[in-house]
Amino acid sequence: YPEVPSDEYLERIRMKAEQAGVAISGTGIRNNFASPDPSVRASGVALAKEWIVAASKMHAPVIRLFAGEIPEGYEQKWDEVAGWMVECFRECAAFGEKYGVKIGIQNHGDMLQNAGQCLKVLKAVDSEWAGLIIDTGSFTTSDPYNDIELLVPHAVNWQVKEFTMGDGIRQRTDFPRLIRIIKKHGYKGYLPVETLRMKGQTYDPFFLVTGMLFELDKAIKAE
Repeated sequence: YPEVPSDEYLERIRMKAEQAGVAISGTGIRNNFASPDPSVRASGVALAKEWIVAASKMHAPVIRLFAGEIPEGYEQKWDEVAGWMVECFRECAAFGEKYGVKIGIQNHGDMLQNAGQCLKVLKAVDSEWAGLIIDTGSFTTSDPYNDIELLVPHAVNWQVKEFTMGDGIRQRTDFPRLIRIIKKHGYKGYLPVETLRMKGQTYDPFFLVTGMLFELDKAIKAE
């Protein structure tokens, strides 16, 4: 993830998207708010603030932030690490409010692996400028759709993936089921999709994204 480009570059991106009829649903950074090193966390907050400003210039409503990997030696100290994360998310949310950009906390199979953990962190952050980016492919529970359903009311954006990975078992996403859950809870925002390169397989994103969008659109129209 790069440093923030020039204002001129950001404006070119915004104008090109506008001319193409493409909405910029959000942007994001890679950060580690779960690091035991305060300087690492502070660096992530500083980068998030820079990109919040950039997001506002591109008219992007949300910035994606990670929690961070479980630090070595803290495997049984989730609450302690979560406290560091919450402090960072609060600071970012307060800054985002000044620029009209919400922070989206994404579950990434790291410190945030299930709905309960996501909700606990979001409640502790306690800000209207913080929500969740639901990564459908990163729940580690036996039925990821149960986690998804619990989190839909708090979603500010999504990462809809081709596969779920509940209990480490890779299964094709059930798009009709997913859409039923999303519509049930009244979500009206964007549904960005994401394809991933799988080891040993030919990766053609133009083919995969087109097919995935077709399936998703079909499910939306059917439900």
